Amino acid sequence: MKVITGDLIEMANEGRFTNVVHGCNCQATMGAGVARAIKVAFPRAYAADVELHMTATDRLGTVSSAKAEAMYTGDDFRVINAYTQLWYGRGGKRYVSYHAVRACFKYISLNYCGIGTITAYPLIGCGFGGGNWDIISSIIDEEMGDNTHYLVKLK
Repeated sequence: MKVITGDLIEMANEGRFTNVVHGCNCQATMGAGVARAIKVAFPRAYAADVELHMTATDRLGTVSSAKAEAMYTGDDFRVINAYTQLWYGRGGKRYVSYHAVRACFKYISLNYCGIGTITAYPLIGCGFGGGNWDIISSIIDEEMGDNTHYLVKLK
C-alpha cells in the first residue's frame, strides 16, 4: 500500500485512479462521511447502492459499483461500494466487520484489478466504522497483493 495525501474525490476527478473504493453500510443510506461525499459527487454509485436488491445481511462482504467520469479529464473510472458495515452509528462502537473488509477486497482484487489499474480508498472502516486501521490495512494489503493501490489520507 502506498500512502498519498489529498482529497480522494478531487483526485478521482483529475483522472488519477481506475477504481475508487469506499466503505458502505448495508442500509443503502450513504448519509455521512466519505460515503455521503461519494453520493454527492458520483450519483451513479448511490444508484448502484439503492438498486442492489439484497437484504442488508446478504450485502455484508459484497460490493456494488458504477462507472463515473472524471470531471476534469473525461476519463472513465469505477466507484466501488464495499459493504463493510451492517449498521452505522457514532460513539466509539465498532461497526466495521473485518471479515467483510477481507471479502470485499478479495473480490475487488480478483474482479477489478490487474495490470495498469490503480485503486484508491480512504481510511475504510475507521471513521464512523470505529475500526482499527492497523488491522484493516493489513487485510487490504494481503488481499490486494501486487495490485497498485493507494490509501488517500485527507489533507
